[in-house]
Amino acid sequence: MIIVVSDVHLGYQESNTASFKNFVYDYVSKKLGPKDHLVLLGDIFDFWRRKNMDPLLENENVLTKILSMDTNVHYVVGNHDYYMLRIKERFPDYSALELGKYLRLKDGKSKFFFMHGYELDVLANYEPLTLEECEKISEALCRAENILGRIMSMLWGLKKKLKKSPEERKSWKKEKESGKSHIDNLEKFARSKVRNFFLGLEYDEKLVFGHTHKPFVDKDTANTGSWVKNGHEYNTFIEIENGKMKLKNKNLDNDFYKALYLILSESRYSIRLKRNIITHRKLNEIIRDIQQQSFTQQELIDYLDKSKVLTRRSRQNYEISSTFDEISKKIHDGTLR
Repeated sequence: MIIVVSDVHLGYQESNTASFKNFVYDYVSKKLGPKDHLVLLGDIFDFWRRKNMDPLLENENVLTKILSMDTNVHYVVGNHDYYMLRIKERFPDYSALELGKYLRLKDGKSKFFFMHGYELDVLANYEPLTLEECEKISEALCRAENILGRIMSMLWGLKKKLKKSPEERKSWKKEKESGKSHIDNLEKFARSKVRNFFLGLEYDEKLVFGHTHKPFVDKDTANTGSWVKNGHEYNTFIEIENGKMKLKNKNLDNDFYKALYLILSESRYSIRLKRNIITHRKLNEIIRDIQQQSFTQQELIDYLDKSKVLTRRSRQNYEISSTFDEISKKIHDGTLR
């Protein structure tokens, strides 16, 4: 079994630190054994906004727990914790965990390629910025500390935008209004076979990445999501067993809510592909609401019926209403499992 988690951003005020610690102690440590793997897929710590030592000291317990587990631990660096690579360079015989920019593993008959995902972002959105330039800037931001780090982070975003041509910068507002975003570009690239050429994947390898904070599983591509509370969804991770990838959410502890979450997530992805940004935002609100509240099944039916009435007032939200009809029917039939 392989458990993959990314974008916890420990040290950042919006990180859901308590939930991640519980996840490590109560789930990961009990689920994985000597032949299994835990993949920390980058941005586990956030060094851009803090002194490097602060997030590590504040989260010493969870870090110690991870390093003491009787399983194989791998750390693939992200843009916010890129400086972790210096540990490997300074101490090449360091063996507490495997550090690198990418990772290849097998599970069952399937092969997997793990990377954080900033590479996809640069290639899909920010040419002529190169990967090497991105990594140099990321490492510099890891040393910027506190207020200076936040300022440098904003300047980094500005630099990426200025790397685009004037025509591309002018089109940014139109892209935003149409619902098109850099994440759409990144995900399109990640799902394509073109990625193999640029990233060095073998033809039969499945790609698992993070970075965008937008979790999904789609055939041979998956995104781990994040543990940052200001996202649409959080506390998500990927679990791989017998070669199959599953998107899981720590907040959803029973089969009923897992099934509900999957239906809503699939509907949201379909709606976003159709560029229906109003419907997409409304469904995000509903998913977030369900994540944060504890409903009985009857309370959930009542909640969905109420939301359905509200969404039917707009023809743009008809697809959400149809999704609720499907869920309510399955709840009544006892088939939502």
